[in-house]
Amino acid sequence: MSYGELLDDLSDRGVLTERWRPAFEKAPRQRFVPQQIWDQRDGRWRKIDRYQHPSRWYPLVHSDKVVVTQLDDGRTGGAGDVTSSGSQPTIVAAQLDLLSLRPGMTVLEIGPGWTTALLCEMTGDHNVVSLEINQQLADTHRELLAAQGYHPEIICRDGLYGAPGRAPFDRILVNCAIRSFPWAWAQQAKAGGLIVVPFRTEFARCGLIALTVAPDGNSAGGTFRTPAQFMWLQGHRPGGQALAIDESEAPRTSTAAHDPMLIAENHGAQAYVALRLPLLRMQHRWRKESFEQGVADRIHLDDGARSRAVVFCRPPYTVHQWGPRNLWGEVEGQLDRWAANSQPTFQDLGLVVDQDRLIAVGRRDTDDRWTLGDSSPVQEADTSQTT
Repeated sequence: MSYGELLDDLSDRGVLTERWRPAFEKAPRQRFVPQQIWDQRDGRWRKIDRYQHPSRWYPLVHSDKVVVTQLDDGRTGGAGDVTSSGSQPTIVAAQLDLLSLRPGMTVLEIGPGWTTALLCEMTGDHNVVSLEINQQLADTHRELLAAQGYHPEIICRDGLYGAPGRAPFDRILVNCAIRSFPWAWAQQAKAGGLIVVPFRTEFARCGLIALTVAPDGNSAGGTFRTPAQFMWLQGHRPGGQALAIDESEAPRTSTAAHDPMLIAENHGAQAYVALRLPLLRMQHRWRKESFEQGVADRIHLDDGARSRAVVFCRPPYTVHQWGPRNLWGEVEGQLDRWAANSQPTFQDLGLVVDQDRLIAVGRRDTDDRWTLGDSSPVQEADTSQTT
């Protein structure tokens, strides 16, 4: 697929609007992607160089896929953790459309890249300030942009604190996921300004939300717009602590009352539980059964301490649990609450933030809202379930 074919596909699907297409045409993606990117094959990351491997580099960059641009914060010999990437073009188009940007507006961007050039095309590079915590990435993107005639202000600093010396901004665009809200962003946005940011918890991704700053500047709020997967803002990365597992403990076995695929496939249910149990961790896994006869779908849960669960997504929905907490019971309790509140869709869910609190909104037309981080009481394991 060529870049032109990519744009035609985005336009045909209604993702790329006529308003933004000229900017995408003037600032093609390949000009703002670093020379070296990464692709994973056979479980290993392999470096792809634009000039040494053009037959692999260009198809990736011209695809509607995420392009990995850095591992391990640029250090060699690391574990292979993805620490920087270029977002999927579909998501870039959605972000920019949500931003409602007009020529002459000022923009604060967290995380420079291709989107920086697109912002410059719409509003002028003198109106764009972009923050990058990693010096190597800041230098790389500054050079790529300058080579194409764009000269926004790129500052190497932690995006959590914004750019107070350049505020206020009409719009703030965040290109990495957060799990709490830095109040500095609201302080640096104009009254009525928009903040478009990906939000997620340790349980699961949520997606893009557009927050409108109140006229008095004392709060901001909005609803989720589209599911999306983004890397964490560096200061919001989970700790990744290991479980203290007692290998001698026999599992408690039970049967799930809810179809586990609800939180694997229903974006509304998944995001609702993610906002109710933000510190619980979930992984959705697949494995091949013996003799290649099919695929067993599993959900793995853990609390980062002593409790974990494995839930099979095919009937009879067997659940195995270890540790003092009944993790699957906690999830099912929140699914019951989701159902009792008329099964809100992803777009029904929202956030409201002020200087002291981050409030999750379960449905706009009800009083189902809670301070993010609050959740139902921990359910102790029922040892009578053991088989």
